[in-house]
Amino acid sequence: MNDIKLGDSIGIIGSDVLNIDLIIFLRSHGLRVNLYDETNSDNVAKYVDYYQHGSIDSFETLNDFIDKSDCVIYNSELINANFIRKNDKFIQESKILDFIQDRVIAKTLFKQLNINTAPYVTVLNDDDLKQGIKEIGFPAVLRPIQKNATFAKEFVLRNVDDLLHANKLLKLGTFILEAYLDNKKEYATIVSKGKRCFQISPIIDEGTNENDNPLFSLNTNLTSEIFEELQSIARKLALSINYVGPFIIYTYIGPNDLIYLDHLSIKLNSSINLFDDLVFENYLRGILDAKLVPYRFDNHDKKLCEIDSSNRKNVFKQYLQDENTKLHFYQDNRFSLNGYFLKNN
Repeated sequence: MNDIKLGDSIGIIGSDVLNIDLIIFLRSHGLRVNLYDETNSDNVAKYVDYYQHGSIDSFETLNDFIDKSDCVIYNSELINANFIRKNDKFIQESKILDFIQDRVIAKTLFKQLNINTAPYVTVLNDDDLKQGIKEIGFPAVLRPIQKNATFAKEFVLRNVDDLLHANKLLKLGTFILEAYLDNKKEYATIVSKGKRCFQISPIIDEGTNENDNPLFSLNTNLTSEIFEELQSIARKLALSINYVGPFIIYTYIGPNDLIYLDHLSIKLNSSINLFDDLVFENYLRGILDAKLVPYRFDNHDKKLCEIDSSNRKNVFKQYLQDENTKLHFYQDNRFSLNGYFLKNN
């Protein structure tokens, strides 16, 4: 096991709406928690033992924070991977960032593992864009190859009129042009990684309710073949990526039930609460280099709906209508996500 003792301090680098929940969990398990926040919050600062505000690119400030922590984890996808490699206080490893921050590197890995991704071409200029549209057709999506704080958006092209706006984006960097599928059915899988083991969650159905609020469910109604293929993709990635902690695999199903891998992310979302505290539990176990707890595959009746400004007005009325509903609000008003409903049918 890692040499982390009761009462040691664990530093978290990165701003996230789930930070307070993670902080409370870690402190309830006997650790002190420090936080390096990219945007200042007096409210969040009340929950930690040491709070520091600074840029994710300020190595001097980051090093000062790391010096005050016994060990460090990160939840920012924009942190410099080489910076992590040079500091042995980081527990998680950094290789996963290569596949998150560079879409071409990610697609190369997925191809090596025989995992389908959307057809794409690299776009450097207007001629590349026009040729790419000839090969891929409409609709298509323009995505920056490098994920960074300056420009991380994507743009969907649906007809020739969209080429003019796309040309303006090309001045900001190098892109890939991918085939885009409307009305695709999206799924997610959580992989909890330790240094020598991993656990894979049930498949999460990603949809929306009647008000377009994100809705997560474990009742996927997948065929056994598709379910096993999604689990196989998760196993391949778990075995191929050196990382400690949870990450999410985002996939979708195209024509003829063909499965495509969209992207990986270390940014957790509310869907982790479909498994109670198990994602955080395995996160801590991975940090401690202990055995991970398997996910349950026999509870298919849970549904979770996120709360934001559009549906929070009647939140208590909805909550009181059903005794099987759990309500949770995040205590960080910097984010559009306010909380969630969790319903056990």
